[in-house]
Amino acid sequence: GYYEPESSPLFPPLATDERLEPKRVVIGTRTTAGAFAVEKNHLRDAKLVHGELGGTPVVATYDSSLDTGHVFLNPNARQFDYRRGRVHEADGGAHPPADLPLERILAVDAMWFAWRGFYPETTLYD
Repeated sequence: GYYEPESSPLFPPLATDERLEPKRVVIGTRTTAGAFAVEKNHLRDAKLVHGELGGTPVVATYDSSLDTGHVFLNPNARQFDYRRGRVHEADGGAHPPADLPLERILAVDAMWFAWRGFYPETTLYD
């Protein structure tokens, strides 16, 4: 199958990167400051990943209803954790994974070889 993570792309990739198999799916986002990607299976398991995009903290959340992730800018490095299907703040507030009190930035599902080809400076969380 074309979509199997272990299979090769039909065309040579623009760039190679051994951190993930070429067809492993990532949730990727970018701004003018840089690019961020989290391996989708890792986000499925962790439910929440704190990271960095171009020097700015971000938080990625897993949305099981859509089987995708959402990424939010987190400039004040607020701490969140995931419990019972909700994202919880340190002060006790709880939110659905797609609706944190932060600025959400567009994120897409992409195969690693394609994302890496377009955004070679991506910070990867896997």
